[in-house]
Amino acid sequence: MGLELSDGQPLNEHMVQLKLKYEKCKLELETNIKQAQSKKTELENKNKSLQLDIERTRGNCENLKNKIKNTQIKIDDDEREFRNKRDEIENEIQRCQKTNKQAINDLLDTKNEINEFLNKKRTVEREIEETNKSYREMENELYKTISN
Repeated sequence: MGLELSDGQPLNEHMVQLKLKYEKCKLELETNIKQAQSKKTELENKNKSLQLDIERTRGNCENLKNKIKNTQIKIDDDEREFRNKRDEIENEIQRCQKTNKQAINDLLDTKNEINEFLNKKRTVEREIEETNKSYREMENELYKTISN
Protein backbone atom coordinates (compact mmCIF):
# COMPACT_ATOMS: atom_id res chain seq x y z
CA MET A 1 0.00 0.00 0.00
CA GLY A 2 2.96 2.22 -0.02
CA LEU A 3 3.01 2.63 3.76
CA GLU A 4 6.05 1.95 5.64
CA LEU A 5 4.82 0.13 8.64
CA SER A 6 7.00 -1.50 11.09
CA ASP A 7 6.34 -3.79 13.95
CA GLY A 8 7.52 -1.16 16.33
CA GLN A 9 4.72 1.27 15.68
CA PRO A 10 1.56 1.07 17.66
CA LEU A 11 -1.48 -0.50 16.02
CA ASN A 12 -3.53 2.69 16.34
CA GLU A 13 -0.99 4.55 14.31
CA HIS A 14 -1.12 1.83 11.68
CA MET A 15 -4.88 2.02 11.61
CA VAL A 16 -4.82 5.81 11.26
CA GLN A 17 -2.37 5.62 8.39
CA LEU A 18 -4.46 2.90 6.72
CA LYS A 19 -7.61 4.97 7.27
CA LEU A 20 -5.93 8.06 5.73
CA LYS A 21 -4.69 5.97 2.83
CA TYR A 22 -8.23 4.53 2.39
CA GLU A 23 -9.76 8.02 2.47
CA LYS A 24 -7.20 9.27 -0.04
CA CYS A 25 -7.87 6.32 -2.38
CA LYS A 26 -11.59 6.72 -1.87
CA LEU A 27 -11.43 10.43 -2.81
CA GLU A 28 -9.28 9.69 -5.86
CA LEU A 29 -11.64 6.95 -6.99
CA GLU A 30 -14.74 9.10 -6.36
CA THR A 31 -13.10 11.93 -8.31
CA ASN A 32 -12.26 9.53 -11.12
CA ILE A 33 -15.84 8.21 -11.05
CA LYS A 34 -17.26 11.76 -11.16
CA GLN A 35 -14.94 12.67 -14.02
CA ALA A 36 -15.89 9.48 -15.87
CA GLN A 37 -19.59 10.19 -15.25
CA SER A 38 -19.25 13.79 -16.43
CA LYS A 39 -17.28 12.56 -19.46
CA LYS A 40 -20.00 9.95 -20.05
CA THR A 41 -22.72 12.64 -19.78
CA GLU A 42 -20.74 14.92 -22.08
CA LEU A 43 -20.31 12.10 -24.61
CA GLU A 44 -24.00 11.20 -24.35
CA ASN A 45 -24.92 14.84 -25.00
CA LYS A 46 -22.54 14.98 -27.95
CA ASN A 47 -24.00 11.71 -29.21
CA LYS A 48 -27.55 13.10 -28.91
CA SER A 49 -26.44 16.28 -30.69
CA LEU A 50 -24.82 14.23 -33.44
CA GLN A 51 -27.95 12.09 -33.72
CA LEU A 52 -30.03 15.26 -34.11
CA ASP A 53 -27.59 16.53 -36.73
CA ILE A 54 -27.82 13.18 -38.54
CA GLU A 55 -31.62 13.33 -38.48
CA ARG A 56 -31.59 16.93 -39.74
CA THR A 57 -29.12 15.97 -42.43
CA ARG A 58 -31.28 13.01 -43.45
CA GLY A 59 -34.29 15.32 -43.61
CA ASN A 60 -32.29 17.79 -45.71
CA CYS A 61 -31.18 14.94 -47.98
CA GLU A 62 -34.79 13.84 -48.42
CA ASN A 63 -35.82 17.43 -49.18
CA LEU A 64 -33.00 17.75 -51.69
CA LYS A 65 -33.96 14.43 -53.30
CA ASN A 66 -37.55 15.66 -53.61
CA LYS A 67 -36.38 18.97 -55.05
CA ILE A 68 -34.14 17.15 -57.51
CA LYS A 69 -37.03 14.88 -58.51
CA ASN A 70 -39.39 17.85 -58.94
CA THR A 71 -36.74 19.80 -60.84
CA GLN A 72 -36.10 16.83 -63.14
CA ILE A 73 -39.84 16.51 -63.77
CA LYS A 74 -40.01 20.24 -64.58
CA ILE A 75 -36.97 19.96 -66.86
CA ASP A 76 -38.57 17.02 -68.67
CA ASP A 77 -41.86 18.91 -69.02
CA ASP A 78 -40.06 22.03 -70.26
CA GLU A 79 -38.05 19.95 -72.72
CA ARG A 80 -41.22 18.31 -74.07
CA GLU A 81 -42.88 21.71 -74.36
CA PHE A 82 -39.78 23.10 -76.10
CA ARG A 83 -39.77 20.22 -78.58
CA ASN A 84 -43.46 20.71 -79.30
CA LYS A 85 -42.94 24.46 -79.83
CA ARG A 86 -39.92 23.76 -82.02
CA ASP A 87 -41.95 21.31 -84.11
CA GLU A 88 -44.77 23.85 -84.41
CA ILE A 89 -42.33 26.55 -85.49
CA GLU A 90 -40.66 24.23 -88.02
CA ASN A 91 -44.08 23.28 -89.42
CA GLU A 92 -45.03 26.97 -89.63
CA ILE A 93 -41.73 27.75 -91.38
CA GLN A 94 -42.35 24.96 -93.91
CA ARG A 95 -45.92 26.17 -94.44
CA CYS A 96 -44.66 29.74 -94.93
CA GLN A 97 -41.97 28.58 -97.34
CA LYS A 98 -44.58 26.71 -99.38
CA THR A 99 -46.89 29.70 -99.25
CA ASN A 100 -44.04 32.02 -100.26
CA LYS A 101 -43.10 29.73 -103.14
CA GLN A 102 -46.72 29.65 -104.27
CA ALA A 103 -46.96 33.44 -103.91
CA ILE A 104 -43.77 33.89 -105.93
CA ASN A 105 -45.10 31.52 -108.60
CA ASP A 106 -48.40 33.43 -108.63
CA LEU A 107 -46.50 36.72 -108.92
CA LEU A 108 -44.41 35.35 -111.77
CA ASP A 109 -47.56 34.09 -113.50
CA THR A 110 -49.19 37.48 -112.98
CA LYS A 111 -46.08 39.21 -114.31
CA ASN A 112 -46.14 36.98 -117.37
CA GLU A 113 -49.84 37.70 -117.90
CA ILE A 114 -49.18 41.45 -117.52
CA ASN A 115 -46.35 41.20 -120.02
CA GLU A 116 -48.62 39.33 -122.43
CA PHE A 117 -51.33 41.99 -121.98
CA LEU A 118 -48.74 44.73 -122.50
CA ASN A 119 -47.54 43.03 -125.66
CA LYS A 120 -51.14 42.71 -126.88
CA LYS A 121 -51.73 46.37 -125.96
CA ARG A 122 -48.64 47.42 -127.89
CA THR A 123 -49.75 45.32 -130.82
CA VAL A 124 -53.23 46.84 -130.70
CA GLU A 125 -51.73 50.35 -130.33
CA ARG A 126 -49.53 49.72 -133.38
CA GLU A 127 -52.47 48.46 -135.28
CA ILE A 128 -54.48 51.52 -134.22
CA GLU A 129 -51.58 53.76 -135.16
CA GLU A 130 -51.26 52.06 -138.53
CA THR A 131 -55.00 52.33 -139.02
CA ASN A 132 -54.85 56.00 -138.01
CA LYS A 133 -51.99 56.49 -140.36
CA SER A 134 -53.88 54.88 -143.19
CA TYR A 135 -56.94 57.00 -142.29
CA ARG A 136 -54.84 60.14 -142.38
CA GLU A 137 -53.44 59.17 -145.69
CA MET A 138 -56.94 58.53 -146.94
CA GLU A 139 -58.05 61.82 -145.45
CA ASN A 140 -55.16 63.59 -147.11
CA GLU A 141 -56.03 61.98 -150.39
CA LEU A 142 -59.63 62.97 -149.94
CA TYR A 143 -58.58 66.55 -149.25
CA LYS A 144 -56.46 66.47 -152.28
CA THR A 145 -59.25 65.05 -154.35
CA ILE A 146 -61.66 67.59 -152.96
CA SER A 147 -59.30 70.39 -153.53
CA ASN A 148 -58.70 69.31 -157.07
